Amino acid sequence: MNPGLRNQRRVRTEIGGGAWCPKLQVTTEPKEWLEVDLHSVRVITAVETQGRFGNGQGQEFAEAYLLEYWRPRLGKWVRYRNNKGEEVDLHLNQHCLLCPLMLYMSM
Repeated sequence: MNPGLRNQRRVRTEIGGGAWCPKLQVTTEPKEWLEVDLHSVRVITAVETQGRFGNGQGQEFAEAYLLEYWRPRLGKWVRYRNNKGEEVDLHLNQHCLLCPLMLYMSM
């Protein structure tokens, strides 16, 4: 990560505008993504996102998102599913827990 961004990677802050935004304006069919490389196997217990008000200028929050992790042996990204094999619904204004704990494997 760019050393200048270290203070801007936390939620519940307004530093740097309070959000990470795509370079171009988001459309109705966005395919934006954010990849986080943890450099080694880690246990992920929660994911939190934050939008911002921005005086109503554009779409400044994610209504929903997908959570995927890399599987080196499969050579592809796999969508996270709960212990029942169901995709986790990550829509706005929901409190979601990852159960069982998800392991992230770096490439």
